[in-house]
Amino acid sequence: MTVFLYLRDATPFSKLNALPSKGQPISAFEDKDAAWLMVLRGIKKLLAP
Repeated sequence: MTVFLYLRDATPFSKLNALPSKGQPISAFEDKDAAWLMVLRGIKKLLAP
């Protein structure tokens, strides 16, 4: 299931990028494990101090 949210500039989420990159759904990746790894790395990067 994909949920798209329309966010305004005033929200703290408006600067977040889609994961995996370019908003491509994981189901579109030939290698699903690689797609999930990109998501994991993106989340880790976001949460890193």
